[in-house]
Amino acid sequence: MKIDSIFDDKWKTWIWTNISKGCSKDEIFKILHDEGFEFDAIKQELSHVPDIELDQIENPLFKPVDENNLLQVPNSKKIDTNRVELYTFDDFLNKQECDQLIQLIRKNLTPSIVVIPGELSDDDYRTSSTCFFTKNINALVADVDDRICQCLSIKPSYGEDIQGQYYAVGEEFKAHTDFFTPDTKEFDKYGAEMGQRTWTFMIYLNDVESGGETEFMKIGEKITPKRGMAVFWNNLRADGGPNQATMHQALPVEDGFKAIITKWFRVNSSIEPDPLLTP
Repeated sequence: MKIDSIFDDKWKTWIWTNISKGCSKDEIFKILHDEGFEFDAIKQELSHVPDIELDQIENPLFKPVDENNLLQVPNSKKIDTNRVELYTFDDFLNKQECDQLIQLIRKNLTPSIVVIPGELSDDDYRTSSTCFFTKNINALVADVDDRICQCLSIKPSYGEDIQGQYYAVGEEFKAHTDFFTPDTKEFDKYGAEMGQRTWTFMIYLNDVESGGETEFMKIGEKITPKRGMAVFWNNLRADGGPNQATMHQALPVEDGFKAIITKWFRVNSSIEPDPLLTP
């Protein structure tokens, strides 16, 4: 999902209904910004700018991660924040596996796209190249796919095919979220069958010489690519709604290249559910 920049009638009604009830414009500004709307769009709609930094304003709707229901993955490290369930896992893949996957990616690249073409220029917004791996492409991809599912304890039928991405010097993917925006054409198109995205599981396949970090700007976390390291996070809040704090960007590669693979999971299975099994 790209960052939203305009308000539809539903959002405008929500904004001005709450302001008419006496709600603080600073708090309204903070909520809208946390929901992914651009600073200038909020400023124009509210004719208001807070006197203090947005990070110092408490969001009255903020719901922290449920610390009593966190994913438990041996050998992983949870990033120190209560806003996102975000983990790293060193050496999830070894050097030989990473090198083989890089070769596969390079053989199957096409220009990356955004989920709703035409909203922003792909040339400006997402400039990497992409390929898709089904499990039957070779034994390594099938094995890695299975290991990712086992790591998260999610059945394979809830997962999308693995996607590979390749970033050359200067290429990037600007601020976005991985979930589909509810009540939009985007969700109707991509979430109609399997529903919302839940977990993202990404693996760096090489050490980038310079640049290429993954930055979660809303929680102040920047992760440096490291060969074989997995980064995975829950795109949803404890109540099942999309977590805007998962907004992130792939910073431009400054020297060398960056290769990664990513697998996403959904709330629904791609096959008829078995009532005797749980997701």
